[in-house]
Amino acid sequence: MANLIITIISIALVAVAALMGAYYGGQAYMQASVKARANQIVNGAKQVAAAWQLWALDNASTLYGFPTAEFADTLVPNYLTQIPTVGTDSSAPKGSMTGPNELPYDFRPTVINQGTSRCNTFNVSVCTGSPVTLGMITTVFNTVSYNMYSTDAGWYDLDNKTCLEITKMANGPNATLQSYGSRYSGALGSTLWTKQFDCHRNGATNLYTFYYRVFQIYP
Repeated sequence: MANLIITIISIALVAVAALMGAYYGGQAYMQASVKARANQIVNGAKQVAAAWQLWALDNASTLYGFPTAEFADTLVPNYLTQIPTVGTDSSAPKGSMTGPNELPYDFRPTVINQGTSRCNTFNVSVCTGSPVTLGMITTVFNTVSYNMYSTDAGWYDLDNKTCLEITKMANGPNATLQSYGSRYSGALGSTLWTKQFDCHRNGATNLYTFYYRVFQIYP
């Protein structure tokens, strides 16, 4: 009887250990996947930014915007073999985005205004005509952006974790994910959009936007 009890207890302990291993092992795998994805996004943006800078030098660009909504139309094949991709992001169930130059899970040229309103488009003239006329705008800069916007709960959770990881890479390990009220306007304040790269959530939606600054075009 004693041997039977010991055997039963041993089996139970092994089962508990297996469950704990699966749980914590799964957490470790998820954390590693998130870190890898965050690094892929940042490194991909760096590649595109470097190619964009070379294109600007060759074309004596005023950097007041990008000539097309697609990087591939201008940078491939002379400056990049292809536009970088991020893991299996192309297979994500994508949310519907109707704004100018917006496409989930793709690197896009974007102009962002720092101040109390924002314009997310590849050419600032699409927004207002001239940033100089915007009294509340303090800075305008061209960026490489990467929108994460899925209709699937699993992808949404991954996007949330990835954006937070990028935020920590940009602002330190204790940084928290920030949000703004709208894709096109909202009180951004002085702390958002000020780093070389960062990631923010769009209000209460499941849209996350990563950006990598390339050129400051105003003032």
